[in-house]
Amino acid sequence: MACSIIVTDLTPHSKGGLLYIAGVDMETGQNVRPLPYLSERGCVAKGIVPGAMLEMEGEFYGEPPFVEDFFMERLLSVTPASGAALKKALSASCRASLAREFQSMIIDNRYIKQDQGVGRSLATVRCRRNKVKLTPDNRATHTHIIRMIFQNERDWFNIPLMQWAWYRAGLKNRADAISELQARMQRYEELFVRIGLARAREGMYSLQVNGVYGV
Repeated sequence: MACSIIVTDLTPHSKGGLLYIAGVDMETGQNVRPLPYLSERGCVAKGIVPGAMLEMEGEFYGEPPFVEDFFMERLLSVTPASGAALKKALSASCRASLAREFQSMIIDNRYIKQDQGVGRSLATVRCRRNKVKLTPDNRATHTHIIRMIFQNERDWFNIPLMQWAWYRAGLKNRADAISELQARMQRYEELFVRIGLARAREGMYSLQVNGVYGV
């Protein structure tokens, strides 16, 4: 089957040099995650960045909650990135509440139990710029990762920011990356936040920020 998406997410794979890609099918408003993973070098060379449109052939094959997984048999074309297209895709996939979007109880505002029968693994929400803060992740195993604290409805979340651009910036200088991103976010009244579920570990799916964009 043919499928086209506006790219919204680029996040690093645990194996260096590979990226997860996700986006929104503008005909259906559904989230789509093309697999297998593409290399960083390949994404740069092809212009696969947020706002770009991908035309693909393949089939959906993922099981809940990763129903967005799409086996990409062939990448047909890449249309250059557009800020207007990115905003349209984010608006089309945006919901009010993470708890309602995932239809699950979120434990400690960070995790979802694997046995809850989660129906999806990607979501978009809005938050106000004065309800967002960035902070270092000081765990010894993730010395470069930035955490994002934000409010969604009445709940506050504190989860890692895994957006590829800021992940790379944190590898170089985390303090500078935090300062730059915080300054960028303050330019906008509202932000779109892309949330994804990481693959299960010890019976839990952990939440992560896949992207943050100004409105």
